[in-house]
Amino acid sequence: MSTTAASSAALFGGLVDDAAVFPPGNAPMDVAVSAHRELRTGPLDPLVGVFLCPASRLRELRARLREGDLLSLGLIVDTGAQGVPAAVTEATAEPRIALKMIELPLPGETDPTTEAGAALTTLAALPPATRGFIELPRKPGWRDALGVVGTTGPSAKLGVKLRTGGATAGHFPTDGAVADFIVACVDGGLPFKCTAGLHRAVRHTAEDTGFEHHGFLNIVVATCAALIGAGRAAVETTLAERDPTALTDALRGVDDTIVTKARAHFVSFGTCSVEEPAADLADLSLLPERQ
Repeated sequence: MSTTAASSAALFGGLVDDAAVFPPGNAPMDVAVSAHRELRTGPLDPLVGVFLCPASRLRELRARLREGDLLSLGLIVDTGAQGVPAAVTEATAEPRIALKMIELPLPGETDPTTEAGAALTTLAALPPATRGFIELPRKPGWRDALGVVGTTGPSAKLGVKLRTGGATAGHFPTDGAVADFIVACVDGGLPFKCTAGLHRAVRHTAEDTGFEHHGFLNIVVATCAALIGAGRAAVETTLAERDPTALTDALRGVDDTIVTKARAHFVSFGTCSVEEPAADLADLSLLPERQ
């Protein structure tokens, strides 16, 4: 493939979910909704996925919507699994909201396999147009929990989520851990999302904190590598790559069919700044264009 407008759209269309109300941005809801509205009517619209909102703030979000709005929404369930039915009911009853995703984190204190089974039961009754993603804790048993989700069979409706950063260095998984996750998702036919720390396209060390940040472009290319059977070691090497030219060169050698499959796996990632990843893609001549 080459980096044409069509290929950029296939690679990066809808990749960046707007998490402006979450840390570290913590934008007030009115500011976040207004800014998202501008994104949807501006040149970055092709890059933008859903607007992410905690379930506990759904009423606040609704109060900030205007007549004529239609917000593609991803709800982060911070009210516990028992809060899912009420949140879904409230969101789907609002004509200005299109509920696209429910993201349910598993408790970190209990057995992830058991919790994954319970989460699947909770998400089984989602509306047809709503996808469910279960956030797996980074602890022993995550792979078995992923396997439980995979027992539903290859599905575009249910997937898993990986936290790729946070407030401390320990919140950032190693390249090896992310490689294991990607390979497991590809092998299991599962869609996945990422959250936190993916502000930039390419793997780098943050100047202000010294934290090692993963690159979302690395994850796209690594997913392609897993799909063509490059092996777990090659996936890890791709995740560690810091040369943007090496990554873009790798993309040029990927068949369009693999690109489509890669994005069926790597659905999106959340970030409090859509502009930052957009700037990196623009610098690399990879930013999808508004048609």
